[in-house]
Amino acid sequence: MTDSDALLTRARALPKVLLHEHLDGGLRVATLLALLRERGLEPPQHDVPALAAWFDANAHAGSLEKYLEGFALTVEAMSSVVAMERVAFEAAEDAQADGALLAEFRIAPLLFETHGVSGEATVEALLADALLARRAAARQSLPLMFVRVETDTAAEASALATGTATHNLDQALQNLVAAAKRLGRPAQVLAVVLDYTLEDLTGDALAYRDGMIALMERITRGMARAGLARPHFLAAFDCGTQTVTQGPALDGQWELSWNHGDHQLVFAAPSYAFEIDDTGRLTDPGRTAKATLLAEAVLAVQAGDRWLCPTIQLAERAARDIRLICEAAGPLVLDSDDPYAAGPLAGFGLEGVTNGARITEAEIDKTDPKMVILRCSKRPEGAVFVTYAHAAAAGTGPFPANRGALRDDYGTGVLRRWALPARLLLTDGR
Repeated sequence: MTDSDALLTRARALPKVLLHEHLDGGLRVATLLALLRERGLEPPQHDVPALAAWFDANAHAGSLEKYLEGFALTVEAMSSVVAMERVAFEAAEDAQADGALLAEFRIAPLLFETHGVSGEATVEALLADALLARRAAARQSLPLMFVRVETDTAAEASALATGTATHNLDQALQNLVAAAKRLGRPAQVLAVVLDYTLEDLTGDALAYRDGMIALMERITRGMARAGLARPHFLAAFDCGTQTVTQGPALDGQWELSWNHGDHQLVFAAPSYAFEIDDTGRLTDPGRTAKATLLAEAVLAVQAGDRWLCPTIQLAERAARDIRLICEAAGPLVLDSDDPYAAGPLAGFGLEGVTNGARITEAEIDKTDPKMVILRCSKRPEGAVFVTYAHAAAAGTGPFPANRGALRDDYGTGVLRRWALPARLLLTDGR
């Protein structure tokens, strides 16, 4: 064996990740020839070696037009659901044979519409259907996790319920039900994750809240039409960025957290627990932390348990101090490690004070582990609002400027339940 042969053998044995592989650009040549013949189409060459050589020559001809002739041929050959299923399954087989541990395949459904294939015949549905059909035929176990992401360019929450993403989700749910039916099993949606906050430009917190409630209602009705149970909705409570620390949409989340109709909405975590870069986008560790907490919340609600991040519900005067009454699943903790650098006041603040009163210390009440006491320099006067992880000064570092150190006693490390941001009017209490 030559050195090059040994290197090739070693490379083939290495684990790999295959990303952005075009199904219409990676067919087996023998399959392509068979599909062309099945559709009565004339191939440019009539045997496998000659057809492979034709593709190679076009790919190296130095002409985009010649290069794209190959894609025109494969698209036409694949233009049936049965053909797509075959190509998708063979692509997965080839990726596995090449040692791929993860393979990401893509296709542009609209390219096939001119050949009579609906643009809604998505690659996700085709792959799922093909793989499930083959595994069922082989009487293999059928673990299935169907993940679908839909995006919308709407500038206000009120447009989401009638937008493209919701329409596409309807189709995806139908695909899920159809795939499950082929297995003779019921389809189940574990959760619908909502991720839309700073994109809202209405400038109205209540309009944001009402738009999100309308979206949940629309999704719930769509799932009912598909024969699916009422969903759990999951979200991360968006805390903004290093420079965006307040605004109607952020306030709207607070409104939504306690008033979301009869929908099962669960905030898995506040986003101050997720690392971001200097543009406000999640870093790789931030994405991992978010996914971990969302998954933990999904598992909890599916097991019939309650996932509850501590939520401050009432702010009352207690002589010159302030008593915060919280809803929490366990005893509260002011984390002394302060992992998000919230500062000595743990992320608490006051707005609207007219007499210069300020918070001097935050502590957990010694007689009620679900109550926080804010010690103040004197009795705060005015129309005072108590804030937590809200409307902070712009900051720097790897986390949003709105951040805090209040949590319950659940978990360790990333798996902590941190308190949600809040802004409450200070009342006179009992």
